[in-house]
Amino acid sequence: MLALMGLPRIGRWSAIQIARAFPDGDWRTASEATRSDRLEGRVARSLTNVSAHEWLRLVARAVLVVAAHQERGVTVVAVDEPDYPPLLRLASGPPPVLFVRGSTAALRSVDAVAVVGTREPTAGGEIVARRLAAALVQAGFVVISGLAKGIDTAAHVGALDASGKTIAILGTAIDKIYPAANKELAARIESTGGALVSEYAIGAPTSGRQFVERDRVQAAFSIAVVPVQTGIEGGTLHAVRFAHELHRAVLAPRPLAAEESHPMYDGIKVLLDSGRVAMIEGQGEYAWLANYLRRHRDWLVAGSAGSPPAPAGGSKPLPHNDAQQLGLFGEPGSERGQHS
Repeated sequence: MLALMGLPRIGRWSAIQIARAFPDGDWRTASEATRSDRLEGRVARSLTNVSAHEWLRLVARAVLVVAAHQERGVTVVAVDEPDYPPLLRLASGPPPVLFVRGSTAALRSVDAVAVVGTREPTAGGEIVARRLAAALVQAGFVVISGLAKGIDTAAHVGALDASGKTIAILGTAIDKIYPAANKELAARIESTGGALVSEYAIGAPTSGRQFVERDRVQAAFSIAVVPVQTGIEGGTLHAVRFAHELHRAVLAPRPLAAEESHPMYDGIKVLLDSGRVAMIEGQGEYAWLANYLRRHRDWLVAGSAGSPPAPAGGSKPLPHNDAQQLGLFGEPGSERGQHS
């Protein structure tokens, strides 16, 4: 797969098509296929001018790349290998290759939920993110987030403090932790059965676009995306947009009454007002939330046929008060003393 991605005029989906058509990687067979119906015409034509010598050179270089990553404790996982995330594989245009630090077994779960949000959260928003992440892992889900400061950090910490698994999707090369302040958190994720995942090899440069791609991978990796807090133009909305495009569920905790005028709730209010995002009111709705996520997972795995399950909550709304949200999965204010 790495060799195919080195060919000129071959994008990620074309590389996957070729690899699936010729899993043995035999260039002579592949070159003969340019005149067959095993590949669409444009992809077949892209192979025509690539010599067998050039192909072998690319393969040899790819072998060295894989070996160099393995020497540094990084696993390289191709899209059709068993450790590749199953929901990500189902998405359109999945990354052909992932670079992974930590447990590749963690990637196999179809019960993954992305908990994301602003880098500048309120104190209450951080508590809600930790509570929600803890509840998800206690119900058997893996928490996905982006290792950014703020809500992402709170989500990872909440999952870890509840003895669960969490996976960080990086927008940087696999050997670069951003922000640097989260190096200790990254190490903790690796050492507790979680994983760090990137599309980008060791030493790859960083660009702003990579963080948008990171948001897409987070959504595709997951059953649902749960934005906790975001401004009206926050980057979190990229993940929400991708979730809708990929038919993932989107649910958001109700803004805290004491903080709802804060600008970091403006994006959440817009999402809730749109009617395309279900609201998690509080603790009393947790039972249906876990069940709904599993129903949505089954719908995705079955091929998204028909209408998705409706994310209806309890039979009546709970009181509009912060105790329902801050105490969503435990007593408010206990998170520091309980896990310090």
